[in-house]
Amino acid sequence: MRLYNDTIMSFLGHAEKLAQEILSKECKLKFSRTRFHIKNITYPLSLICFEGDSRWGYFESEFYTIGLNSRLIGRVDDITLKNLLRHEIAHYLVFIESGAVKPHGEEFREMCRRFHWPDTVALPSGDLLAGEAGDIKADAVIEKVKKLLNLASSSNPHEAELATLKANQLILKHHLSRSDLAGETIYIKTLLSSPKRTALMMSIYEILSHFLVRPLLHMGRGRALLEAGGTREQVELASYICDYLVEEFEALWKTYAQEHGLKGLREKNSFYIGIARGFNEKLTQSRAKMEVSDSRALVKIEQDLKLKVDAFLGGLSRAQSSQSINQHAQSLGMAAGRELNIRQGVKNSGTKGLLGL
Repeated sequence: MRLYNDTIMSFLGHAEKLAQEILSKECKLKFSRTRFHIKNITYPLSLICFEGDSRWGYFESEFYTIGLNSRLIGRVDDITLKNLLRHEIAHYLVFIESGAVKPHGEEFREMCRRFHWPDTVALPSGDLLAGEAGDIKADAVIEKVKKLLNLASSSNPHEAELATLKANQLILKHHLSRSDLAGETIYIKTLLSSPKRTALMMSIYEILSHFLVRPLLHMGRGRALLEAGGTREQVELASYICDYLVEEFEALWKTYAQEHGLKGLREKNSFYIGIARGFNEKLTQSRAKMEVSDSRALVKIEQDLKLKVDAFLGGLSRAQSSQSINQHAQSLGMAAGRELNIRQGVKNSGTKGLLGL
């Protein structure tokens, strides 16, 4: 699961500068803005932070992305971080030259030798960071910053000024930020993955937009992802809803196909799109019946979430579907969607009235 907050963006910004330095000075590659050049082709330098994984880092060839574990923040020095970046950049360059090969095979080791990198760079990332990512306890650092910020509000001007200075020094050194101390984090979780965008993805995307989560479509090289952005609770709710809908859509299709003689992928896709439209109609009608104060609160929550996610990811727009629609199948899907109910199976922290479950 990817995650974003001001601390993480600060860390990624710092890591990106180190990666640019490696690509331009050590690999001797031309770098412009966020892309580097190899044989008249440009490739993106895209870094993200992730959690919930045993790896310290990875290179994702389908989206040309380097991932860094969020546990690295405040726990490793620049020497260790640069070696990890060299390791993942080596995977990236090997993929460009040789395609999908054995992860730490001879091509990878040769790439590391080409740039005279330390032998440790060629080790698996778990071995590369063995004993390193724990020397500095980030939680202890954050607690120290909190105490300094408390002192910064002291009535003693000298004490307040000194505390503020020390707090800012710690924040800079460990890539921290004041907003992180308040725990403002946006999580991005992958819900569905497919070689290309599907009607199922598009339909669930439409439905999720009603559930206090920011649905996202992420298109890569031969891979499409349906993702959800929001708080941890919001994305876990979205994950539950998505899993439920995948099974329910298939069950409804089998029932309606048998009863109405539907068949083929075109009619199935049209039926799925119809389910989403019918369900959306039902939820839109339900929202119209809400108290004005609740409706305004819901709109504000949705707008705030969109702003938070877009602040980290940039404005993402949904690509329109160009699929050919079978009107009969879509109409049947809309009828099914109007009757669709999502069974409760997760805690929703008092949002039951707003979710329309």
